[in-house]
Amino acid sequence: MDQIQEKANSQTLVAIPEIDVLKAQGIETGTVIDNLSSICEELDAQAAMIDDWREEMVRLVLVPLLDETGEDKDKTGEEWEQSIAIQGKLEAYVKVLDAAISDREYAINGGVNARVEHELTVARREAEEAVERGEATEEDKMLLALIKEREASKPSPHLDSVRHNMSKLRQIQNSAGSQNTDRARVEAEIAGRQLRYVAMQANKQSQTAKALHAELNLFSSTVKARMDFYNHLQQISDSLNPYEGPKDDGALRRREADEEKAEDELRNAEMKQRYREYISLARWVSFVTEANAT
Repeated sequence: MDQIQEKANSQTLVAIPEIDVLKAQGIETGTVIDNLSSICEELDAQAAMIDDWREEMVRLVLVPLLDETGEDKDKTGEEWEQSIAIQGKLEAYVKVLDAAISDREYAINGGVNARVEHELTVARREAEEAVERGEATEEDKMLLALIKEREASKPSPHLDSVRHNMSKLRQIQNSAGSQNTDRARVEAEIAGRQLRYVAMQANKQSQTAKALHAELNLFSSTVKARMDFYNHLQQISDSLNPYEGPKDDGALRRREADEEKAEDELRNAEMKQRYREYISLARWVSFVTEANAT
């Protein structure tokens, strides 16, 4: 957790660069460049939403595990429920972030990620059914609210993708370039400059989307590790029964020895778990540093 805190403080999450187009446009390129400009505005607005979601995920991931809250802190008796609620929120953010990043890839390169759409559709249907039954949790309601935000931020499909509009610019460039007039030469020059500039922007955005997916995978691994911890803790809790054996001094000493052995095993398991988290976070820091350097 200290490594995550350090990463959050240093603000080394994958940076989403702004995207724009050149201002110059001609008669034939005007509509295409207007479309590209609109896509850029929508992507920049969506990037702000994605950054907000990622910051909230970092905050939730940094919440200590149940056994790390410290004995000196006040206990309310609701720590278990609060911890499980945090896990539900983290899982909701993972689902919608995966979809939002895929939306960016669609706006840049075209094509729908069928797996992501299917998983989010199933999650939404289950949450909506829970609402209809009157059994929805706060996490169900939050997931539906996040899905609504995601849908409102999706780039408009009627604008086509950046790559598709680049193809239109290329067609204009080739068509105008074959005509021997001053207007056509200017049009071809504008289309060529825009094409080179937009291609550079699109490549950078594609690389960023891949980096965001990789970053989300690391988030997801951390969320799963936390859930495994709570599942194991629940199994231990369910296996506990009131003691009904002998209560003499010998039995008490044996019980104390068993407890010490169990505590040693637990400490070893915690050390292994923290080591795995450290390795995962080290990979995360290394990956993000390389991604931001490109």
